Amino acid sequence: MKHNFSMALWATLALSACAGVRAINYVPSPEFPMEPVSEFTTTRAVTIVNAGDDVTLDLPARWWATRRQWTEVCATIARRELGKRGMAVDGPQARILKLAFQSVETRVGAVDVSSNAVLRVETGDGYVATYTADNRAIGVGSDYGRQMDGLMMRAVKQMLLDPKIVAYLSR
Repeated sequence: MKHNFSMALWATLALSACAGVRAINYVPSPEFPMEPVSEFTTTRAVTIVNAGDDVTLDLPARWWATRRQWTEVCATIARRELGKRGMAVDGPQARILKLAFQSVETRVGAVDVSSNAVLRVETGDGYVATYTADNRAIGVGSDYGRQMDGLMMRAVKQMLLDPKIVAYLSR
């Protein structure tokens, strides 16, 4: 009888503690270093449009964000990387890239956490492509935030590896 009372008390305290826990709005950092991509330079201008919507992403635990928030992270990374390649951001007669973050899926294994993200991009001349990025962290207690930061960088990297995107930006 004493054991049942202790278990009931513990369960009540645990549930009470969880009830006061607030959800965390997590937006990845765009500061994650870029992995190498085929180099190109151009003096053209580019405008990056955040075409994301306000649908809430399905994130692990109590984390949440909107697709618009995560699209803005990808847009910030793209602006930085294209600027490094000589492009004027938001200049006159700019090429247009509309970015829309679509989804993220995270799987937690016994010793790893792996995630996939899908980014949709549309150019000003109507080319549409969807890029899937993946990132995996090994080790118990992996840093989910850092993994998502890297995932955003890899989504933009996939876009910059597309020869049609590079040709559109360069011509």
